[in-house]
Amino acid sequence: MTSDSSRSSGRDFGFDTESFDDFFARTYEDTLKRAVMLCGHREDAEEAVIEAYGRAAARWEERLRGYESPEGWVFRVVKQEIWKKATTVRKQLAALLLLPAARQATTEQTVEARAALDALKALPERQRIVMVLNCLYAVPQSDIADQLGITPSAVANHVLKARRALRAAWGFGPDEEVSGLVASPSGGLKQRGSLFQDVDPLVERLAEAEAWLQARFESDPGVLDQARARIAAVSARVGGGRA
Repeated sequence: MTSDSSRSSGRDFGFDTESFDDFFARTYEDTLKRAVMLCGHREDAEEAVIEAYGRAAARWEERLRGYESPEGWVFRVVKQEIWKKATTVRKQLAALLLLPAARQATTEQTVEARAALDALKALPERQRIVMVLNCLYAVPQSDIADQLGITPSAVANHVLKARRALRAAWGFGPDEEVSGLVASPSGGLKQRGSLFQDVDPLVERLAEAEAWLQARFESDPGVLDQARARIAAVSARVGGGRA
């Protein structure tokens, strides 16, 4: 897993002059998938992602087109929007249950992915956001604390509680009983006295669910079209407010 700051921006392939629409088409599904993993609800994820892309569209020609990783800027806004929403009353509707299976997914993959996402969704919002950022996307705990405006100790506590809950839900042993492995503040687990990153079964389960989501969005040709009009409205609002 890689952190959001180190993901390939596409700049090595000449995308530094791409239009906003090309940038949107290239990155939207991946960003939406990651947002769903963070917040647990399709509707909430879409709201945060649409807001972020709308702000990006309003700033594209003036600033973001020249950024090394404009998708990193977008995902940072997504994280902040989801974090703010976590302080409000959570929705009772499990929007993830409305997602049909990806066309190429097997029945077993769909069942396992839905079960993993249900367990993730059951976590308290802040625990889920922090744990996914740290364990799945390998964002260092110090960076999470800085970006979300909380203390490093609060980040560590959220990660610990979320990992305990998920490992219990999925029938894994507690972290401290995994022989030869220790928790890593950069995400996942590592071998004691070694920089070698071992496979963390919790992260592996999250990654499988994330891959299922990615396939689901890629198999829906309407995902991009449905988002474009909403992004244009946000861009107009943001652009008008900055004029």
